[in-house]
Amino acid sequence: MKGYVAGFGALLLLVGAGVDYDSLSRAQGVSLGTVSAVDYATSIPARINDYRAQAAAAQVLAELQAVPPVDHLGAAPDGWERRVWTADDEAALHGLTPDDYAAWKKSLKKGAFATGAAAQMSPTEIKRRERQTVTYVNGAQIVEVTATFQPAEPSDAPPAGVTQGQINDITVQLKTHGKKLGFGFVDGVVYIEDRTDWKLGDTAETVPFITVRATLGDQIALRIRARATDDAVRQVIATFDHDALNAMLQAPFADVGSQNPALDAAGQIKLANLQLAGEQARNVSILADYKAQMDKTGKVSASAPQPRTTAVDDAMRAEFQTQLAARGEAMPAPSDAATAAHADASRSGTAAPDQTDVAKTTLRRPVETAAGLANKDCRIENGIKRCRMGN
Repeated sequence: MKGYVAGFGALLLLVGAGVDYDSLSRAQGVSLGTVSAVDYATSIPARINDYRAQAAAAQVLAELQAVPPVDHLGAAPDGWERRVWTADDEAALHGLTPDDYAAWKKSLKKGAFATGAAAQMSPTEIKRRERQTVTYVNGAQIVEVTATFQPAEPSDAPPAGVTQGQINDITVQLKTHGKKLGFGFVDGVVYIEDRTDWKLGDTAETVPFITVRATLGDQIALRIRARATDDAVRQVIATFDHDALNAMLQAPFADVGSQNPALDAAGQIKLANLQLAGEQARNVSILADYKAQMDKTGKVSASAPQPRTTAVDDAMRAEFQTQLAARGEAMPAPSDAATAAHADASRSGTAAPDQTDVAKTTLRRPVETAAGLANKDCRIENGIKRCRMGN
């Protein structure tokens, strides 16, 4: 019996070596038998070391991805408080007390909620928000930030074909393009103001808060809802640890990270609008290709659209370089994002707009809380007193 087991083990080793030899030959693109026994034997240690290095890298990535992305949102800037999200923040975003907000929601017909207003949240939704969302508060100003992470598909998965859902998504993006505006560009990450939820008649002076979004690849999404000045929102964004967020990606961006110099608001908006224009052109091209295939064959056989491989495309890079050159600075070198370690999570020293005199900053959104419900800008809406503040 022992001899049988030993013989069977030897056979397994031989079969395993044969399979490995065949795999090595295929990897080198040569026919079976071309790789000599000596070359095969000498390749084993190097391949073992390579395997160990890949395993170690995978372990590091797994540890990075195990950290909730909300942990990489910055500490509160000077004059601000960062705290755990609570359900009462929904009321604060509308400038109401929780009781007034609940009464206002109750008075509305189904589906008639104001921009971004949520229906009664379930306990499950509240727990999810508590895990993924933090709130920054500075007096009457409130900035709510939600950060989510989506695991990547297995790298060896076959490329998926185009689904009708993906075509519909691209079509919607094209239709809503005019409702998106460039807002910020920080550490190579573009932030877009999203007005797609606005209702007929809404203006920048009457909506209760703005919504700003950013993505890093297909894995990390950031959503900001803010009842605050634009500069205050950018001040909060400047504290985010984009290096650590980028390091969580399966394929980090080399042009994302703190190596990018800070730009003023106008410069940030220019770069963000350039990315919007680039995405619009890309979507137009993709849909035209799909339509041509449908007209010719009656079906779409192309693979799904590939995600961006760079955060800063050529047009954005040229504009970035122009802005830096005007300041006498050169373009930053790409970061080694694939091996980026966690930077200081707070990055509180990042340059940000001066907010020492927020009260004198021109506001295009309300900043009055429930404590100021008696001011002259209040009006009655569905039986509830609401206060909004324009320019």
